Amino acid sequence: FRLLEIAGNAFYGCKNLVTANLQGNGLLRTGVNAFAGCEKLTGRIPDELFGKLSGTPQTEMFFNSFYGCSGLTAIPENLFGSISGTMGYYSFYGCFNGCSSLTGPSAKVFVVAENTYKYLYDVWPDINQTTQGNVYRGATGLSDYADIPAAWI
Repeated sequence: FRLLEIAGNAFYGCKNLVTANLQGNGLLRTGVNAFAGCEKLTGRIPDELFGKLSGTPQTEMFFNSFYGCSGLTAIPENLFGSISGTMGYYSFYGCFNGCSSLTGPSAKVFVVAENTYKYLYDVWPDINQTTQGNVYRGATGLSDYADIPAAWI
């Protein structure tokens, strides 16, 4: 039993999954392909879907989490908890790739030291396109899309 990969690929390819009323608490690496290919998953991503995570983002932690979920409409401010520190290899790669119906702001994390939420790209401004890219590819409806650095797209 590998706790660090407990929910990886959990709903991968479930093309007929139509509810976003899911919740999670404290699952590490929950996001690895968790909802990739769930084309009919619609609406706003639920608050704290990945629990109240804290600490350093692990390798592939949210790799392709919502890849191809073109019906999702919004990202909650508290989706990723208070993760911080050095980003792991492929931590957010492709996370919202193909989420063409997203509106509102892009993803944020709570920065404990500053007691505020900040955009992922402000917390980790110097990412490498090869190891963290395609995070928001096709998510052009995000209100801050024009501000998202090219390496994140």
